[in-house]
Amino acid sequence: MKKLSIAIWASIFLCASMLMAQNSADNREPIAEIFVGYSGYNSGLNVPGVPTGLTSGFSVQAIANPVHTGSVVMDVNCHTGTPSKSCGVSFGGRYQHPLHNLHPFAGGGLGLQYFEPKGLGGQIFPAFNANAGLDVRLTQRISIRPIEIAYVGSFYNLKSATNSTSTQSTGLNGVRFETGILFDILRAPVLIARAKCSVDAAEVEAGTKVRVAVLAEGYRSNKLKYSYQCTGIETPGSESSVLVDTTGVQPGKYVVSATVSERRKSKKSQDSGCNVEFWVKEPAPPQIVVSTDKELLRPGESAIISVKGSSPDNRPITYNCATDAGKITGQIPTFNLDTSGLSDTNIVVNCTAKDDRGLQSEGKVMVRLESPQQAPSPAPAPSPKASEELAKPVKFSTLQFVRYVKLPSRVDNQAKAELDRFADALQAAPTAKAIIIGNQSAAESKQNKALEMASQRAVNVKDYLQHEKGIDSQRLQLRVSHNHSQTVELWIIPNGAEFIKNGLSTVDEEKIKAIPHVPLRSRSVKKTAPVHHATEHPVVKETTQGAAKQ
Repeated sequence: MKKLSIAIWASIFLCASMLMAQNSADNREPIAEIFVGYSGYNSGLNVPGVPTGLTSGFSVQAIANPVHTGSVVMDVNCHTGTPSKSCGVSFGGRYQHPLHNLHPFAGGGLGLQYFEPKGLGGQIFPAFNANAGLDVRLTQRISIRPIEIAYVGSFYNLKSATNSTSTQSTGLNGVRFETGILFDILRAPVLIARAKCSVDAAEVEAGTKVRVAVLAEGYRSNKLKYSYQCTGIETPGSESSVLVDTTGVQPGKYVVSATVSERRKSKKSQDSGCNVEFWVKEPAPPQIVVSTDKELLRPGESAIISVKGSSPDNRPITYNCATDAGKITGQIPTFNLDTSGLSDTNIVVNCTAKDDRGLQSEGKVMVRLESPQQAPSPAPAPSPKASEELAKPVKFSTLQFVRYVKLPSRVDNQAKAELDRFADALQAAPTAKAIIIGNQSAAESKQNKALEMASQRAVNVKDYLQHEKGIDSQRLQLRVSHNHSQTVELWIIPNGAEFIKNGLSTVDEEKIKAIPHVPLRSRSVKKTAPVHHATEHPVVKETTQGAAKQ
């Protein structure tokens, strides 16, 4: 009857647990648990005249879960009914395989057992057990154990208990049955999966390999899978870092997206992701400046040619210098120009700076070779008018700004080519200065009477000459006029010359700043008017109102 009632109680307990199992919604794992429940024990003692059977009692277990699938268990049980008495304590471990709210387990342990059969004395012997069972979660903190069955092995010395000389120790092959309630007394903290992306270089040149690394936190498992995506660049890899190859990609911003997920999917699995960006910069050619210590030489004399170069991208540079006359020797940063055997002429020394990517820039300097002349007979002092004719301002060319309708102040490629020639002329005459006169059309003047468009054109031209061609900003002077044209005039002012032209105003360079040059996409383009090369002289010594004098 007792066995039947136990079976009925276990069945009711199991059905109730299955119905209530859906109430559990907390995904956190318990770290420490306490089990309290009923325990029934049959020692398996087989001695004639000694009654055997199931003895009722209780069991208490302290359970620690250091890992998701493993536990350490201390078990204390005691059975005080009939036909025998027993108490035991054991320490062991168990393997568990959680399946949502069902936690089947199996394990074993070692310890000591006190056993006292009815009518005989009690004894303590070592004991071991092998067990298996099932836990069912009811709520976030409570589970039930419908059943746990354990094999318990131990010994009992009948010789000592019966004072017999012939009877020896006998083994106990017992079975213990348990059922009860499991309480969570300590739970794991809430885990929130996070991923943090980083890159080893925020700006690189095309062809550089960029390492993207991902730091994953808050995952239940350390077996993680990584995946990467980047528009326009292949990013294969499944580990916590990946090398992104930028060979052949266009300059611009690139964003790498990383996703981290657990390799073994379950209800508690989490995914997370992160993004990181880097820039592939447009390659910049090296810069070079060529100068001489003497601009005027006598035949047979020599000059020192100095070359200074740099790479904005910190690339290695090789230099090469050549001359159209004479002989040049030496190495960076100084060369010697030998004029032996030459007569009166202009000598141009041209130097190039080339980096390891094949990008290069040129710089040049001109040296005048002039034979000494015998002193002529004294001549009358030149008139003021004749002195003015000796050094006059020269109009080099006029740039057109009609190509881009939406960016009417942009320095286009045709204008750059003319400015390159203008820069060469200024480098060949290092004592000369330049006047840059910005103009705007009548329609632009109606929209903006302050000549801001004319000023913007002049400022953009100066910015190109200064930063792209290396011309000293002190040699570049800006003016604007009401010329009613979308142009910029380029003037060369020799040393000692006086520049006077009516209707000019200065440019406020503190207010008007250069517009950075950004590569354009496809735009509507007007037919470009030809660049007019001319050599003309402004009106000299006019004193009308409104003249600007340099």
